[in-house]
Amino acid sequence: MTDPSFTSLAGVGGRHDGEAARLGLLPRSCDANDVMIVQGNQQVSDMLKRGERLIAVGALDLYAADLKSEGHPIKTLYPSDGVFIIPSPTSVVKGSPHPNAAKLFAEFMIGDDAQKVFPADGGYSVRTDIAPPAGSPDLNSLKIIAVDDDYIERESQRIKRQFNEIFRKRLSRLLNGALRYRGVRRFVRCRSHLRG
Repeated sequence: MTDPSFTSLAGVGGRHDGEAARLGLLPRSCDANDVMIVQGNQQVSDMLKRGERLIAVGALDLYAADLKSEGHPIKTLYPSDGVFIIPSPTSVVKGSPHPNAAKLFAEFMIGDDAQKVFPADGGYSVRTDIAPPAGSPDLNSLKIIAVDDDYIERESQRIKRQFNEIFRKRLSRLLNGALRYRGVRRFVRCRSHLRG
């Protein structure tokens, strides 16, 4: 689907659609729509802020909330076909020097005081009885896509390898184009110095 309204898309690595990759849809779609895969959420946020990209996929809602609070015209969309929940586990490490303090901290983290901090900062609480961030839909109204952790663990190396192969080729093409462009600029600059 090549649609000019979806160009200048910045994406963050997320769950990989193996079937789309096998069919070759992912690289074609990315090339056709000038998709850029970046290292993390901060880079996506910075690119949106500077107007280098118009759309971000997979970025954390906390970054969008920060941009909104700074006055940037950001709107978060929640696809009707489903969203992923990013887990943020808390655990007590076996053999830790202060397990009781760690258990108290874990209990505090799921308590009212700590969980209300997340919506105040633009993110969702892990608890459904805590109100969502201002202007965001209630968590219960969103279709949550289950993540098959066993599949991810079993197939992670293959998925990463396939993802890297797809985007290494794309990156190589982009870099070769950038190097050619840079070489032309350098040549033009050298010629202008020789004339001057």
